[in-house]
Amino acid sequence: MSRRLFILTVCLFCSLASCIKPEDRIPADTPMTFKLEILQTKAADDDWVNGDKVYVFVNGIGGKYVSMAYDGRDWTTTTSAEFVKGDFSDPEKATLTAVYFPVPVDVTYADDKFSFTSGGEKVYSYYLLATGTAYSVDGTEVTATLEMGKTADFVGIFMEGLQADVDKYTLSCPLIRPVACESVGKDGVVTEDARQAGARISGIVSGDGVLFAGGLVRPGVSADYVFTLSADYKVYTLVQERQTLEAKRIYEYPSLSGASGGDWSSTNVSGLFVDLGLSVNWAGCNLGAGTETEVGNSFSWGAINGTNSNASWSDYLYYSDGKVTKYTGGDFTLLQAEDDAAYASLGGQFRMPTEKEWEELINQCNWEWKGNGYQVSGKLEGFTDRSIFLPAANYWSSSLSTDSNENAGSVHLQSGEASLKSLQRYSGCAIRPVASYEGDILNDYNYGDL
Repeated sequence: MSRRLFILTVCLFCSLASCIKPEDRIPADTPMTFKLEILQTKAADDDWVNGDKVYVFVNGIGGKYVSMAYDGRDWTTTTSAEFVKGDFSDPEKATLTAVYFPVPVDVTYADDKFSFTSGGEKVYSYYLLATGTAYSVDGTEVTATLEMGKTADFVGIFMEGLQADVDKYTLSCPLIRPVACESVGKDGVVTEDARQAGARISGIVSGDGVLFAGGLVRPGVSADYVFTLSADYKVYTLVQERQTLEAKRIYEYPSLSGASGGDWSSTNVSGLFVDLGLSVNWAGCNLGAGTETEVGNSFSWGAINGTNSNASWSDYLYYSDGKVTKYTGGDFTLLQAEDDAAYASLGGQFRMPTEKEWEELINQCNWEWKGNGYQVSGKLEGFTDRSIFLPAANYWSSSLSTDSNENAGSVHLQSGEASLKSLQRYSGCAIRPVASYEGDILNDYNYGDL
């Protein structure tokens, strides 16, 4: 090679080297650090408090995430596993997804998504979210600013004075559905899981009270909101007529303090059931009935808000593409709490009776036809003077039928007949609640995984 050609080659090499950015020379396995900033407030005017934690997921990267813990003054950033320079080779995926939960959660990764549970269960409460947040990479540092916000149809119901007994209280409203942030995909897609509107919502301690949160069914539309709060042996009801609730807001309602319970009406649960000497106590009237002789509301099996009888499978909640999608026999054989109409309406210790409990009522009580139904009284000594009245109707049990997962156990009552039957789940039937007591513990029944 001539001296002139050698000089030209060296100059060309130096020119190409000068075009390579410094960060491009960093090996792909070099560890990365994160400099993430979270705006001062959670959402609206709520301040972050000691112990709050935000989970940050780098879109396009699976299996590892960043957690940010607040100590009352500053945020501490840690990673579940080491991020390296090679993870950030695709500039088109330079976005983050961040989630905040009001309770501690466990994060697991499988099937290209991060899932969240607390105590093994999904968190049906409010959560804050930041999606599509851009980040920048400078050498080995990833920088971004996160602005957490409430989800689209979120609404909060706040009550003072319940924090000492928060575990005892659940709230239901037919126009609010419990919602859980189920997962964040590797691609940044957030998946929610929503229960039926009206299902029970657990409270979260917040400041000097308890916050109940869910998704609005009719945001911005005037409607009658009926809130039912249960605790042990009492059921509290608050009716707010022609209210218009807006999404992403928190509404404060009167607490239960005071002799009258503020604007809440209260019913002592002990006055709603009768002890016939059986394994459970039976309510004195049907759901939706004002007196013991009224049939009350009609429910399809697993629906918690009473309606007219559904005409076909096309109207049924858990049916799609020609098959049932829940209570298949392989998942549950008893209605879970979120699908139990008696529990949704009354909370506390109330639920729908099992098929065995109906069988016990039929076989171990005296039945006498009176007018439009049966007077059912206890047989055992000490219980013969106690009775309930069951108007003629079809009644649901909480048991899935053993002959087909499209059917559920029911009881057919008419003059001269009180028998167990299997009915298609979309059928409309009455519901008579039961309750089982030993102190504050619900006995002989297991809802399983909620």
